[in-house]
Amino acid sequence: MVLLIPLNERKFVCFPLIVKNPGPPKGAIDRIIRATLDNISQATVSLNDDIFRNQSGGTKFVEYTSNLGNNATVLVYGRAIEIISVNVLTLQNNLNFFNLQPENYNIITAPEPGEWMECDYVPLDSQEVASYNLPVSSGIVQDSASNNALKTMLMFVLFIFLVVIAFSLIPITYIFLLKLTFSMFEKKAPNEQTNTMTRFNQAFIIIFGLVAAYLIYIGVFGNPLTYPNYAQYLLYGMVLAVILIVCYIIIQAKRAFSKNWPINEIQEAERNE
Repeated sequence: MVLLIPLNERKFVCFPLIVKNPGPPKGAIDRIIRATLDNISQATVSLNDDIFRNQSGGTKFVEYTSNLGNNATVLVYGRAIEIISVNVLTLQNNLNFFNLQPENYNIITAPEPGEWMECDYVPLDSQEVASYNLPVSSGIVQDSASNNALKTMLMFVLFIFLVVIAFSLIPITYIFLLKLTFSMFEKKAPNEQTNTMTRFNQAFIIIFGLVAAYLIYIGVFGNPLTYPNYAQYLLYGMVLAVILIVCYIIIQAKRAFSKNWPINEIQEAERNE
């Protein structure tokens, strides 16, 4: 007798059964047999104890493709499982899903005890996080640490580069844009230029702040199908936000150290023209 477990219409796993009395304590297979005889259609059991009760590293599997039915793939456990239910003999059937004596087959060695991996289904929104313990000397850990250190160093270098560029170019660019704005709206008097500069600063912060927030939003909540490079949007948003903050700090620092900057500088440049 064999215990047949269909994985799908074309894949089956078979476990040979042998009745032994006295035998092992009643296990899951004996409960299945008893439930079948009692016409119970549903039962929850675990076959692990029955299958792996006396398994050794030498246990093998026979794998072959049946030449009957729909050419199913069959995997036969290489050791008979002991049961005590003699009534199993009354459950024989004549369903020809596959042939039991193939001409061609492969021998597969089972993993050594202790090499099994246990996996659990975890919902996508579950709070459970899979964790793995790796030795510190592991190559995976060392490579990961090296990659993280390299990424951190590159981000730091990028930040320093942007700060240097900002301190060099932001004041010049800011004055240029203010001059362009004053010329566009024909603002000549210092008080008019001050009011225009205030509105310019507000518009600059709002526009670029919204752009940075939008890029960060895409990077965090964007659909990967719509935005395949969503992680880059997050990077761009963070960089733009940093630039905006640096610009604000530099401009406020210049205004703190130089009264009426940059209006006085712009007025002086206009007088020299």
